[in-house]
Order: sequence, then structure tokens, then C-alpha cells
Amino acid sequence: MFDLGFGEIVLILIVALVVLGPERLPKVARSLGNMLGKVRTFVGTVKSDIAAQMDEHELRDLGNSLRESTAALRREMEGSLSTLEQQVNEMRSDLGSTAWQRLPEMRTPEDFAADMPTYTAPKRSLLNQSRQRHKNQARKIPSRPRLRARTHSPRQSS
Repeated sequence: MFDLGFGEIVLILIVALVVLGPERLPKVARSLGNMLGKVRTFVGTVKSDIAAQMDEHELRDLGNSLRESTAALRREMEGSLSTLEQQVNEMRSDLGSTAWQRLPEMRTPEDFAADMPTYTAPKRSLLNQSRQRHKNQARKIPSRPRLRARTHSPRQSS
């Protein structure tokens, strides 16, 4: 905006000193500094308000775009769900008509019994005979003499 160099500022100070005099110059400089500080504070406040308004506007736009994308996603999901439901219903109708036809003929437990050989439990006397035979075989085995291994101990010389 204004392009003031060092020389121009010195010239302005010399003119102010001549016009205002040495008595009033410090008071004017002090009040001018205070006013400049207030202007800077006011400009900073305006800038922050403008930035807040822009952020608020951006957040509003972001919220709107988020709502739109959510609505589009919801529509897409509902479309996919309805397509999936149609496919499931078609599969049910296809399976419902032929499922009973594909099942094998029902069999009863008697049918399974006819395929299985009959099992008769051994009589008690057969069990006793088996046990007796086992005992007899155990008695016939002669006991072997146990051999001991020699242990060699080193000879001690006296």
C-alpha cells in the first residue's frame, strides 16, 4: 500500500518535530502508537471473523456433501439388497419345486436291519472256556533262569 523507506520516515519525523515542537511530539507519538495498536487489533479481529465465517461455510458445505454421499450410498445399498432378495427368492422357487424330487426314498430301521448281519452274543460258557484256555497256556510256559551279567571291578593291588 504505502512504500515508506528509512529516509522518508526520518523526513516525516523532522517535519513533525518542527511543526509540533519538542513538548507535544512525545504525547502525539504515544497517542499515534496507541491508535495504530487499536487499528492492528481491529484488523486482526476482522480477519479472524472472516476466517471463522469461511470455516463455517466450508463445514456447512462439507456437511452437505457428506449427507449427499450418505444418501447415495443408502440408495445403492437398498438397490443391492433388493437385487439380492430377488435372487434369493428365485433360488428358493427353483429349489422348492425340485428339492423333494431329489430326496432319496425314505427307509425305515427295518430296512437297515435287513442289510446288517445278525449278531448273537457269545454264551457265558464260551467265555469261561476262553479264559480257561488262556490260563492253561500261561502255565505251560516254563520259566527261564535269569542270567546275571558279570560286573568287572578293577582289581585293587595291595
